[in-house]
Formats: sequence, structure tokens, C-alpha cells
Amino acid sequence: MSVCEYNPSDKYEMIQRFLLVDDDQDDLELFVIALKKINSSITCYCAMDGCYVMGKLNTGEFKDPQIIFMDINMPEMDGWKCLQKLKLDDDYKHIPVIMYSTSRSPLDARRALEMNALCYFSKPSSLTELTQFLSLISHCDAGNIQHSLQQFKDLKLRDSFIHF
Repeated sequence: MSVCEYNPSDKYEMIQRFLLVDDDQDDLELFVIALKKINSSITCYCAMDGCYVMGKLNTGEFKDPQIIFMDINMPEMDGWKCLQKLKLDDDYKHIPVIMYSTSRSPLDARRALEMNALCYFSKPSSLTELTQFLSLISHCDAGNIQHSLQQFKDLKLRDSFIHF
């Protein structure tokens, strides 16, 4: 049995609305491609910096994302500052944020967890690995993603994934 195995008879809400905040156009495109391979009905909002995403959230243009993937190094407002703003805002602090970066620094991972990110995930080196990870995320219970992520410790990607 795989982690977060999807069973159509299960009565939980799958994650269908992703928000990716990343200034690298190639990474944005790969992320969207991976999600479309999983399920073409998944919505993926994309933003290239923290200021832009906060504006889109505040105007309602990015409607109710269920999970946010946040890069660290971006122009205007970096991922750390955006994470801080999200976690201080009553309207958004409930949304799980996965810090998503090329950095494999344990210091970045520790900082992410200290700032109340759900976890830290280093960008995988292949579309296959990204698709595997996003598939597991999308098939997890949106109402209990923290529990679902705890199960990822057995993944092949475990060296890229750091959780609480």
C-alpha cells in the first residue's frame, strides 16, 4: 500500500487547489505539468513573488488555495517574508505552506519549521520525482494534511523532505 493511497470510496477532500510562489519560470512550468499529469482538474495558481501573491489573495483572485508551495529566493518579497505575512494573517494562517527551494541547507529547513511552515521540501531533480511527490500530496486528505505528510518518511524522496 502506498502512502496516502487514494481510494474513491474514502470520504475526504482531496487537494485540488495549489498555489505555487516561485520566480523561476521553468520551475513554474514543471510544477504545472506535474499537476496536470496527476489530474487535469487540479487548479494551480502561480505567482512570481510574495507581493504579487499577497495582492492576489487579498483581492480573491486566488480563491481558497488548499496548500501553498513557497520558494525562498524571490524579488520584491522573498519566501521568508511572505511566509511570515501569511502566518500572521487570520485569513491565511490556516493554509499549509511547504517551503520549496533548491537549497538543501538544514538551516533553511529549521528556519521554515520555526516559522510555522508545514515542512521543507528541496526541489527534486526530475519531473518524475516532482510528480510522485505532488501526486501523494494531491491524494491526501486536505483536512488532515499534517498527518498525511508524517507518512512521507518512507518515500524515496525522503532526503529532500524535512518535516516536523
